Amino acid sequence: MTAIASLLGGAASMVLPWRWILGGVVALSAAALYFYVGHLRAENERLAKDVAIAVDAANRNAQALIAMDEFHAFAVATLSAERDAFAHRVKVQSNIQREIDHAPSTDDGPVAPVLARALDGLRAAGADQRGGNRSHGGPRALARLPSDAPAPDT
Repeated sequence: MTAIASLLGGAASMVLPWRWILGGVVALSAAALYFYVGHLRAENERLAKDVAIAVDAANRNAQALIAMDEFHAFAVATLSAERDAFAHRVKVQSNIQREIDHAPSTDDGPVAPVLARALDGLRAAGADQRGGNRSHGGPRALARLPSDAPAPDT
């Protein structure tokens, strides 16, 4: 037994190395904690940047949604105005056609050249309207954004 004690250097000499070992463990733990906190701070900064990017993307998406809602409302208003104008034109043309169909034969006769030219001009204007050249833009107005487009005629 004395051989083992002499190898270890005795009980009194054992206290000093354990204190050094304990101090080393504490120092290593403190250094590890310091580096871990530094890692956590760097990760926090990276995540804060990711959150800022996500918030920016969400704001841009919200603005795009608002613009699309405005465009949708504009398209619906334009198409409604076009539908109403078309219904009015159909009603007017039906009344004119009914009046022509039910006119007495005594109302038939030659047309003065000035009146014939006026009627030809009206026919040409009607052809333009059927082709989509309306004063408020017609279906072509849907290609413009609501902020650039004129208000539809009612």
